[in-house]
Amino acid sequence: MSFAETADCDSKKYTLVKPTYGTDPVMFKVAGDNKFKSKKWDALMSDCAFYFDKPTLKDESSMKKTLMTKYDDLFVGTAMKPTLQSRKDLLGWACTAQNSWMTAKDAPEQHMIDCTRYQVMLDKYGPDYSSLKGRVGYIRGLFD
Repeated sequence: MSFAETADCDSKKYTLVKPTYGTDPVMFKVAGDNKFKSKKWDALMSDCAFYFDKPTLKDESSMKKTLMTKYDDLFVGTAMKPTLQSRKDLLGWACTAQNSWMTAKDAPEQHMIDCTRYQVMLDKYGPDYSSLKGRVGYIRGLFD
């Protein structure tokens, strides 16, 4: 005699529950954004500017997840293929993607970014090291 035959198995006591798979994640939105999503693009540029110069595989995976969860709606109809080898590569990719998107939406020229000037983009969107310069400015190579 098996366990199932000896156990109290009254099927009327049990109900079938449909599985729940969780809720959809909340889309990343920027308050006060315009129809060209310029503030969301600025947030993408900022995330890219705070990326690592020499990322590890874990850093690359984490950034790819961030890009896919926060900014996937900016790449509807196109493939999102970020270059994650360095901050410079990623920032250049984001800049090119933004300019392509803005061109497709017939955005005014003020929404375009000059992708050839990496340091200008880094100064605008990246970390501000000016407060550290007074304390660690003597470290060779940290500040040009």
